[in-house]
Amino acid sequence: MGKIYGIGVGPGNKKYLTLQAVEVLSSVDYIFVPKNRDKNMALDAVIDLIDSDKLNYLEYPMKHMTTAGYIKNAETISKLLSGDKSGAFITIGDPMFYSTVMNTFALLDESIEVEYISGIPSFVYGAAACKRPLAFTGEALMVLDHVPEKFIDGVDNYVIMKTYDLDLEKLDFIEESGFEYSYIEKGSLEDELILENKEEILTRKAYMSLLILRRCKRTDENRA
Repeated sequence: MGKIYGIGVGPGNKKYLTLQAVEVLSSVDYIFVPKNRDKNMALDAVIDLIDSDKLNYLEYPMKHMTTAGYIKNAETISKLLSGDKSGAFITIGDPMFYSTVMNTFALLDESIEVEYISGIPSFVYGAAACKRPLAFTGEALMVLDHVPEKFIDGVDNYVIMKTYDLDLEKLDFIEESGFEYSYIEKGSLEDELILENKEEILTRKAYMSLLILRRCKRTDENRA
């Protein structure tokens, strides 16, 4: 029976790879890598630690991935892992969060054993980098891939992923709703950027970016 590991490689810098991820990557027969036109952050994070002869590229367009595409990739993996072969599918961040791994593994041949290896999500790294807590005890945190039309009462902390389409209207809405925010782009990489100035943020259109929002506390609450 074949086995596949879904491995999260963390925010992008190889320093944040887990020891378990490194161990598994060195032991498997195949390493599956999402192929797209942009820079492959997942592969860049592990390239110095793996045998490149193990690499198998799978097509995953950044936008408009179809069900047929997922099925084709799952069939490719299932075929290669027939018998007792093992493989690892690498993904940026964590394999159980906004990941193509989940969609693909759901379509694998039932004979393939599946295991997931966690990685540090970009927003967890980003919170530490910008020194903005994600949530204190008793608080709620909501993670979205867009700026909501309305913020929920009682949720004081938000993460907005993939903020390449931010505009003045959205940032004004965030501020008017009572939130402070930090912008993190390409977290953990050499060209990491952390901004809190609205005008500077509006000049950025990077896909690998996010906002961490925290609701401002009223002065009388702070004094209580």
